Amino acid sequence: MDIGLFIYSLVLLLLYIRLIAGFKEFMAYESNPFDFVKVQFIIFLNIIVYFGLIYYFLYKMDPKSFSMPLDAFDSVYFSLVTVSTLGYGEIHPLSKYARAIAMAELLVGMWFFITVVPVAVADQAERLRIFRTGRKKMAEALKKSHEKGELKHMDDDA
Repeated sequence: MDIGLFIYSLVLLLLYIRLIAGFKEFMAYESNPFDFVKVQFIIFLNIIVYFGLIYYFLYKMDPKSFSMPLDAFDSVYFSLVTVSTLGYGEIHPLSKYARAIAMAELLVGMWFFITVVPVAVADQAERLRIFRTGRKKMAEALKKSHEKGELKHMDDDA
C-alpha cells in the first residue's frame, strides 16, 4: 500500500509540474509582474513538501533508510535542509534509494537557484524597464499635446 501511495505522489508531482508550467506561460502575458515571483516561491515550497513526502514514504517502506525515525514534519524539514544545501547532519540518508532521492532534490534545488531565480529577476527588471519607458513616452506625448494646445489645464476652464 505504501508503494502505491508513493507512486501516486510521484504522478501528482509530475502533473503539478505540467500544470504550473502551463499557468506560467499564461501568466507571462496576463499577470501582474509580481505574481511571477509569488508563483516561483509557491513552486519552491511545493518542491520542498513533495520531496518531504517522498522521504516520508521511503521511510515508511524502509525504516532503515534514514539515520533516525522520520515523521511528516521531520521529512519536510530534511527536504528543506537538503534543497537549501544547509545539511545540518542530524538526519541523513543511509540507503541508496534515499541518497539518490536526496541527490535528485539537491539537483532540482540547484537548478532552481541557478536558473529560475535569475530568470524571475531578469523578467522583473524587463517589465520595470518597459513600464518606465512607456511612462516616459506618455509624459512626452502629453507634453507635446499640451504645447500644441490640444490639452488644457483643469484650471483653464474656470
